[in-house]
Amino acid sequence: MENTQTDETTSSSEDQGLVYELAFHLLPTVSEDEGAKQVADLKALLEKNSATIISEEALKPMQLAYTMVKKLEGKNVTFDTSLFGVIKFDSDVAALDVLKEELDLSKNVLRFLIIKTVREYAPIQNRPVFREVKPPEEVTTLSKPKVEEKKEDAKPISEEELDKTIEELVSE
Repeated sequence: MENTQTDETTSSSEDQGLVYELAFHLLPTVSEDEGAKQVADLKALLEKNSATIISEEALKPMQLAYTMVKKLEGKNVTFDTSLFGVIKFDSDVAALDVLKEELDLSKNVLRFLIIKTVREYAPIQNRPVFREVKPPEEVTTLSKPKVEEKKEDAKPISEEELDKTIEELVSE
């Protein structure tokens, strides 16, 4: 009986396919219309290869953490900004090879990454941040020994008086 349950679980996960996320940087020289067309082309390519689009994030300008280099028309061109987008889709592994080849050949794609992920969608930037604020604990400080202030009108002590005072303190 355990084998049939395992087979049913396996077949249902195979029917759903795997969930992937395509994160990509487009060249900052791409206009909004060209960027929207590029995203539509990527989605059409995915759907052509029997992928199901789950969600997408709109393109947004992004300052890059480091300078990226793209070879355009035989010259290395550097970029400090890009248009960043994300498409989450359900697909077979075979469609990933076609998608990767298409992205490698694209002149407008600066960099891309395809990762396996989960079906649920919750954008990171929109998640509320809840932090429990705890009141500071009472800090107990050790009491410092009280130091007697030096009296300005004190007279110098002779050696005999000093020896006598020391003997009294030691004998206690």
